[in-house]
Amino acid sequence: MPFEIQTVSNALILPGNQAKFQFSDSIAFWTVGISSFNLTFGENTQHHIQQISIALQSPSMSGSELTVTVEAILTDKHNRSIYVNPGDPNTSYVALTALAYTGSSTNSGMALVSPVSWSLAKSPDSEATSYPGSGLSGQIYASQVGLAGFDVACPPGQDNQVNTVSASVGINWTTDSQIEFSGAANLSPGQLYTSTVAAGALVSATTDPNAFAFSSVVATETTNQQTIPMQNALGKPLTRALNPNQIGAMLTGFTLNYPSGSDHYVSRIGAGPTSVTVDPNNNKQVVANEIMAWMNDTSCNVQDWVNSSCSIVVFGLAK
Repeated sequence: MPFEIQTVSNALILPGNQAKFQFSDSIAFWTVGISSFNLTFGENTQHHIQQISIALQSPSMSGSELTVTVEAILTDKHNRSIYVNPGDPNTSYVALTALAYTGSSTNSGMALVSPVSWSLAKSPDSEATSYPGSGLSGQIYASQVGLAGFDVACPPGQDNQVNTVSASVGINWTTDSQIEFSGAANLSPGQLYTSTVAAGALVSATTDPNAFAFSSVVATETTNQQTIPMQNALGKPLTRALNPNQIGAMLTGFTLNYPSGSDHYVSRIGAGPTSVTVDPNNNKQVVANEIMAWMNDTSCNVQDWVNSSCSIVVFGLAK
């Protein structure tokens, strides 16, 4: 199974802990992204925001195992910080999806770009990186990006009530050996002191339509379930059934606004689907539950449902 997908979809990779992904063969190249997250000061607790960030650090690859350390920050200027409690369902968490090409990477026609991060304070707001692996010549049929981290912060010693929090990444292939990432991240109102994003990617020139499956979705309002038709590696409708054990989602971005330009405290903030599974009624599409982004204080102020959004890419593998 050269291309594989592994998730820690029940999340509860608590900040500061490791996520371990076990693949079926030695890893030739890999990438990892955030599938969902929830950062909170704790139930019935709210504060101004000085910094919000998620970072996937110290990746370690040994044979068929990939290990990543998850770090997350939610804090105000008084260092009142993120709430983490493994026994509490309301705890802060980060869920991840990892993609790997295993066994030989020769002439795979696919590349997985491990996460890179860059500051958006510089111009242009983009990052160029070389493809790993080999065999990427000719037409690029698919290029998909995943959000692998973000960091937005006020100047040291300052914090604010919040109106907007956002982070997103994009991808553009430029040559057969280069891609360019783009990104945006914001925390407002107030002066933005730090603005950083991280992204990983899958880029494919394979002519094998069954090498993998994918689909991109943007949701502006929560729905209990959303069905997502999947495409094959050539961007055509999928004709083979999906493997229910090889499904995973990554965020590509989120935008959160309180309504009518108002500013409020934050108690919790997050984004991403609660689950992504093969549709039991149509095995060529998936069902995603509650693709949404959320933000609230303790006074029942919640995100603007119309102007807040969450975007994801779903990866799959046909049987």
